Amino acid sequence: MKQVRVILLVLAVVGLAFLVGSYKVTINRQLQERTALEEEKSELETELIIQKYYDDEENNLDTCLSKADRDANSYWMANCKNFGSNFEKDDDGEITSCSLPGYLSERVKEKKQTDKDNCFRRYSK
Repeated sequence: MKQVRVILLVLAVVGLAFLVGSYKVTINRQLQERTALEEEKSELETELIIQKYYDDEENNLDTCLSKADRDANSYWMANCKNFGSNFEKDDDGEITSCSLPGYLSERVKEKKQTDKDNCFRRYSK
């Protein structure tokens, strides 16, 4: 009878050790999975931040280039009133385009190109 108790006790201890070992393996596997998921999440967040940066830079470049065009057009139209010829007007009599003297035309074109070059230097990386 005593031997049966000892055998049962040994079996209980072995079974308990097996359960504890299985529990540790399960916990370790869960920790590894959680770590892998956290690393993947971190990588995705980094990719999103980088993508947002490039999207913002692209939008900024487009905005800057549009501004360079608008500024050049505004400068051109402002000079039409004083130095222009061959006016074209809309139905309301507003000047929509004109010819400027060569030196002034070149200055507007150079300024526009300089502004656009500055946009590319600033936002193209």
